[in-house]
Amino acid sequence: MWIFFKLAVTIIAIISRYIRQFEPDQPEPAGHCDNVPYFEIETRNKEDKITGYQLGFSLQTDVPFQIDAESSASAFFTWLGISREFQTGDEHFDRKVYLGCDHPLLLQALQQQATARQAILALLQLPAAKKIWSDGISLWFSRACEHTSATTEQQLLLQLVQALSPVAEATRKQPTPFFWRYLTIEAIVWGIFGYAGVAFAEYYFVGTDYHLDSTAVLQTGLVASMLVFAVLMLLIMLLLRGSSRSHQIVTESVVLLLLALPLSGVQLVSDLNRNQDQATAEMVLVPIKDKRIASRRKGPDGYILYLSTTPRLFGTQVPQRIEVTKAIYSKAAIDKQLLLVVKPGWLGLPWYQRMDVYPQHAQLRQR
Repeated sequence: MWIFFKLAVTIIAIISRYIRQFEPDQPEPAGHCDNVPYFEIETRNKEDKITGYQLGFSLQTDVPFQIDAESSASAFFTWLGISREFQTGDEHFDRKVYLGCDHPLLLQALQQQATARQAILALLQLPAAKKIWSDGISLWFSRACEHTSATTEQQLLLQLVQALSPVAEATRKQPTPFFWRYLTIEAIVWGIFGYAGVAFAEYYFVGTDYHLDSTAVLQTGLVASMLVFAVLMLLIMLLLRGSSRSHQIVTESVVLLLLALPLSGVQLVSDLNRNQDQATAEMVLVPIKDKRIASRRKGPDGYILYLSTTPRLFGTQVPQRIEVTKAIYSKAAIDKQLLLVVKPGWLGLPWYQRMDVYPQHAQLRQR
């Protein structure tokens, strides 16, 4: 059941990235600036105090882009040749601002209109200013502060929107060459993150280990994770080479993959090893020596059985301490035996296909 749930969540995560791009959320107007409606989203802490805001005006471009202050990261990626920074010719502006935008019409508009560049500089030079960005349907400005937006910020952002509005319709008919690449990369990365989320939920709520040697599964999964990480990062950098937004996508991908891939890799190895295994199982009855419940602060309690003898199956020693389900634990007793049905695993990692509890003198029938 869990494998289908993982696949379903992974597919949903991938599709949601496409839906989010083509149909981003737009909140209700919070007010008007010069008779033009604006949106505002407040950020609050646990004490319900304002810690920042996002201010936005409608700007239909269908093109995501980001404008922020020059940073060491953007300079580094430009130096590596992964990112390509557009220069407007305004030396002061180019030194202070990084244009994470690949659409030639928008870049041309910023190059030709000094009022747009002045508005950008003024917004980004405000204390605790974060960035200016577009989600394709609105232009946003975010800032970390203890109050909502003032008239000054609203007028500056509106000035930038009005400067870009004449080319907005044309951008919708002429997508950038990197549009689908960005979208596909984000969908894959978030799909992996969704798979990892379900894997964590399975571990948290089920907790039972399926394999005889969990250390071998962990090592194999981590090696697989490192290989997948290297291949994905190489592919991402090759696909986005020459884009002004590549460093933003690469940075986001690195963070998400470092969080998700270790768990995803281990879980993928476990899933493939068990679900692709078509080999014949071996069965053995092992006397139960003891049983205990391991209490945990987080997650369900662990139900542990201790075995008196530990045979080898498919070249792997059966551990003396086995975590089982609550149902098996309830049936188990010191004067009974634990039936282990073990398969070799598609990747050579033996795993428990089934467990059950039998009386002390029960014996397996010879086939």
